[in-house]
Amino acid sequence: MSDDVDNLPAPIFEKCTILAKIRDRIHKGEDMLMVIKDESEERRNEHEVDNQNRINESSNNQYKQPRYTKNIESLYHLTMEIQEKINMVNDPPTPRRIRDIQMVNRNIERFFESGIDNYADDLVVYIESLVIDEGFDPSYFHGYTRLVKMIKDTQGMKKKSYLLSLMNKVRQVIPPDISTTPIHVIEPSISKSSNPSDA
Repeated sequence: MSDDVDNLPAPIFEKCTILAKIRDRIHKGEDMLMVIKDESEERRNEHEVDNQNRINESSNNQYKQPRYTKNIESLYHLTMEIQEKINMVNDPPTPRRIRDIQMVNRNIERFFESGIDNYADDLVVYIESLVIDEGFDPSYFHGYTRLVKMIKDTQGMKKKSYLLSLMNKVRQVIPPDISTTPIHVIEPSISKSSNPSDA
């Protein structure tokens, strides 16, 4: 499987279309709110059928209001927050740094708890690209661990194989964590998995 990872398009960030478009447009000087509005409209059209299914399946009508602008805005701010932490890669694992990383972890947890699953693929590819391209130790992100486990358990064997091979690649690239302070890994309670034993 490592050959499959080696043959992925470079950079891997190209696969993260939503984040790449938001990032590039804002870096070019476009207004963030306008970018979010444009991307949310495009995403709304792409997921019209999915959104209608959610409405039909929901007993309390919680999906009737468009959720896309809020979702993309949350995703954008989350990625900016993670990107800021990348600047601390070479810093020693001080208590301040550990607290900062744990804050990012909590935000990732809240991202999942809010039920935003349409962007799970984009988020995992983005964080994986940071881990590989920037050398950030994935053990710092217990939210990242939860995300990978969730996608492995819910997206079928093709996605499982891809993620497992990619994580093997990460283990070859990333040196062991020099921090002596463990960060607790929160295992998810996966209720959406149709076959929990297929992990």
